[in-house]
Amino acid sequence: MASRTIYGFELYTTPTNGVNEEYYPGKSSEVFTAGDIVSVSTTGMFVVTSTSIPAIGVVQKTVTMGSGNFGGATQVSVGVIPIDQSYVFLAGTNGDLGVSSIGNFYYLNIPATPTGKIQVDVAAGVVNDQNLTGQELVVVCLKNDPNAEGGATGLSGTGARQGLFRFAKTLFNP
Repeated sequence: MASRTIYGFELYTTPTNGVNEEYYPGKSSEVFTAGDIVSVSTTGMFVVTSTSIPAIGVVQKTVTMGSGNFGGATQVSVGVIPIDQSYVFLAGTNGDLGVSSIGNFYYLNIPATPTGKIQVDVAAGVVNDQNLTGQELVVVCLKNDPNAEGGATGLSGTGARQGLFRFAKTLFNP
């Protein structure tokens, strides 16, 4: 069985505390896909992270905001799990993970149109103190191929394009 392609982040485990799903108004006309990483825009609305804006949380359910969402008669909110450094997320990657990937820090690959397309940027290489500028989102790899789906070869643990990650740098831990 070949591994599935994962975009975004799926909550995998939490410590003993429960998950706090919170709801906030989204920017008008914004499309949020389950697994997207969100930030707060300069106007105070939630948006899908598109650059190095600090991350706030992970979207839990796909929803599209109306064109006049904020201040209108009907306001739609987006459900988000706030990023907590004790939460572990399952995420897809744009490059192969191996046993040597465990413990490495990576940036996120955030395309120009990020909705439903964010992955861990393994292809860009490992983040270290020489190339960390202090503005980017950074995750640490905790395990490769946690569901034993394997990579393109179908062999568990080889060429896997998914892993378990923890956010290492967020708005709450600059």
